[in-house]
Amino acid sequence: MGESEEEIAGIFRNYAEINLGAFCQKCRKQFFDQEVHAEIGKAMNYPFALLMLQRAFRVEDEVNVNWVPTYDEAVEDLECAFFLCANCFYKQGLQILRNVIELSVVHAYFHLDEDAFEQWQNDPGYRLPYVRGNGGMLCKLRRADWIDDRVYESGYDLYGRLNKCVHASPARMGSRRGEMDVEKLTEFCTVSSEVGEFVINLTLHLTVNWNSQPIDTEGITDIRF
Repeated sequence: MGESEEEIAGIFRNYAEINLGAFCQKCRKQFFDQEVHAEIGKAMNYPFALLMLQRAFRVEDEVNVNWVPTYDEAVEDLECAFFLCANCFYKQGLQILRNVIELSVVHAYFHLDEDAFEQWQNDPGYRLPYVRGNGGMLCKLRRADWIDDRVYESGYDLYGRLNKCVHASPARMGSRRGEMDVEKLTEFCTVSSEVGEFVINLTLHLTVNWNSQPIDTEGITDIRF
């Protein structure tokens, strides 16, 4: 994309202030543990990294041939998850992380099966395959060698774990307390980092299968703030 690491760091700081400001302020006020700060800092890389990948997609004309809006939605949902966490809706934030995985997998699947994309756009009754399971989207991507075992297993495991936040697992019940909970915050940051890593790895695998020049990702996924 042409920016130096220092320029990307500046873009990140502006992005964090504008889009993750509430989350940052509450964390700074309430938590002073360096390990917690490190987990928060790592997690905050990923909404920005996905945004930079989104930007790279829009720059590369060859990649835009297969553009679908689900990746846009995944980027917005990841930001939304941080907003919910900043307001102490931890379970709901994790639920949105599940959406991020699903949208990212759908994005990949539509590139593998363009007929499915056309049906999804034009047929209100069309139903996507499941994310997991035999015949699910992850399985089809793996069988087509569009992703490797590591990406497949990561997505399969993460999606299964986050299902418990959606399907009324007793361990996930509880009212909103209105105060930041360090244990729940740390869990959110850890899981959001895993989700971000999965989405990035999935997306970078796709560029190999588009039969075009890989997008310029230097400085996006290896920089830490």
